[in-house]
Amino acid sequence: MLWVFFEYLRSLGPLGFTWGYLSYSQYKFLPIIQISSVTGAWGISFLIVLVNTLLAQAAKNFFPKENRSLFQLFAKSIGSVQINFAVVMLILGLCLVWGERHLVSKPDYSAGIKVGIIQVNIDQEIKWQETFLMPTMNILEKMTLDAVKRGCKLIIWPETAVPEYLEFNSSIRDRVAALARENNVYILAGALHYKEGKKYNAVFLITPAGYVDGIYFKLHLVPFGEYLPLYKLLRKFHIFDRVNDFSGGKDYVIFKSYKGDFASMLIL
Repeated sequence: MLWVFFEYLRSLGPLGFTWGYLSYSQYKFLPIIQISSVTGAWGISFLIVLVNTLLAQAAKNFFPKENRSLFQLFAKSIGSVQINFAVVMLILGLCLVWGERHLVSKPDYSAGIKVGIIQVNIDQEIKWQETFLMPTMNILEKMTLDAVKRGCKLIIWPETAVPEYLEFNSSIRDRVAALARENNVYILAGALHYKEGKKYNAVFLITPAGYVDGIYFKLHLVPFGEYLPLYKLLRKFHIFDRVNDFSGGKDYVIFKSYKGDFASMLIL
């Protein structure tokens, strides 16, 4: 419980950071991660620490200072944790059964929309160079067309996939619009935006008609990456010159498609 409390604590406030939760390690273990719909990621972290604490307790009792036979050590180790073992197995078992039932009883998504998630692999050192803008767009376009061939109707690009002010760069904006229009797909594109003197890390929904139908501004910015805490005090130090100066959004945005509504949440 203490571990989970500190995971939760470090997610709060302007310096909140949610990378590196223990729960992320279980992303392939579908039955156990279903409890996150109730407990959030912290419930999975709780289970991981719970099981490992039991193992640690058993290991500690297995290596006492006094000399004993291997059988005696094993018997003492099991005996000392048998109540805890039963409780942990009960909790774990209930979570697994609930997760399996949840997976089996999932709704029929056959009438839904197939989503393609694009993840490019571009070095951050060159991503923001102006000369690499067109090669970046070429990569995004190629991967998008591959997703279209697989039947995807909503294509999701990564955060700041387009390292440019999308709405103010007509050639890039027209290229993305044409890509959506010619392939009859929605494109959710991460890009930069400028509004009323402020810069934003934004997400744009490009419709199959080729126009922008909604913009979401990232709410929780990464400290010392997307904004500088204590700006007036720290900006005078050159070590922080490369820190971006984005402003955070204020509201969640619900995007609309012909198959239903959805939200984009750039958290971190």
